[in-house]
Amino acid sequence: MPVDDALLRAPNNRHIKINETLTLMEAFDALKAAKGHSWWHMIIEYENKTWAALRFSDLDLLALRMGPDFFSTPISDLPLNASLVNAVEKDSIDTENAKALARESLGRLLVITRNGQCVGIISVGGARGELFAGSTASELYGELADLSEDARLRYQVKAPPPTCPHCGQQSYQKYDVEKEVFICRNCGKIGG
Repeated sequence: MPVDDALLRAPNNRHIKINETLTLMEAFDALKAAKGHSWWHMIIEYENKTWAALRFSDLDLLALRMGPDFFSTPISDLPLNASLVNAVEKDSIDTENAKALARESLGRLLVITRNGQCVGIISVGGARGELFAGSTASELYGELADLSEDARLRYQVKAPPPTCPHCGQQSYQKYDVEKEVFICRNCGKIGG
């Protein structure tokens, strides 16, 4: 007997399947169209017919690090922390054996296919708590939150902006993530 369709529709198995050549903008469009949530899995299909998985919430730190390029870069070019996962044909395994295989698989997730196309997933990992305290990738791509009542809007700056020791420009700093240094926007030299 094939994998039960009810199991594939279970809340913990919600996902969006995306091809590696598409961008995260397209992945988030699909998530929004499905009225999905950040805990849903993104299932990535690679051209060599392998599969990888991660939760949309796992993209938050990468979005912060990459800035605007995050949404327009093809998925295959991103440094994603996605786990390669096993896939099995729906009609070749029963529900209990599929659950057992998912428990033993990397990421505790199994892609279920029919004729090589993803028709669902089985995730036995459960929901994870969120560790990131900033804006989430889905919030950045979705509608902006109403912050008019946020107390942080009333915070006042107590120190003047930094001044470049080379050219004297105020508020000069830009942070280079790869080199982990501050750079003057005006003169291009590394700040103090």
